[in-house]
Amino acid sequence: MNWEAPMVNVLLRTDGHGSANLEDLYRWLRGERALSGRVTLIHDLPGEEDLGAGPGAIEVILGSGGIGVALVGPLTAWLQSRRSEVTIEVTVGDKSVKVQAKNIDEVTPLLTEALRIDDDRDS
Repeated sequence: MNWEAPMVNVLLRTDGHGSANLEDLYRWLRGERALSGRVTLIHDLPGEEDLGAGPGAIEVILGSGGIGVALVGPLTAWLQSRRSEVTIEVTVGDKSVKVQAKNIDEVTPLLTEALRIDDDRDS
């Protein structure tokens, strides 16, 4: 019997410094071996006055069974490396949490809870 774990989409958005932070976070996450092949940069549709589409979010595809914690460490490390104030919004299904570089002591518990992906969460 071939069992495949259900996949979960995690959306990441940043604010501050336009798309530079989002693109930097994307490169950072792509460098993580545990996230290899699971990270995609999603572009927004351009507005009427825009010259082109810019990055709007990062999608990370994770499986159930605790693999969400593979994202906690890299996100925390990236936030700690920021010299300016930046916020990451993490969305999993209908849950969303915003974490900031300035409240770094709270980041790991918030991300761990937001990314707690288990098979019986809808029960």
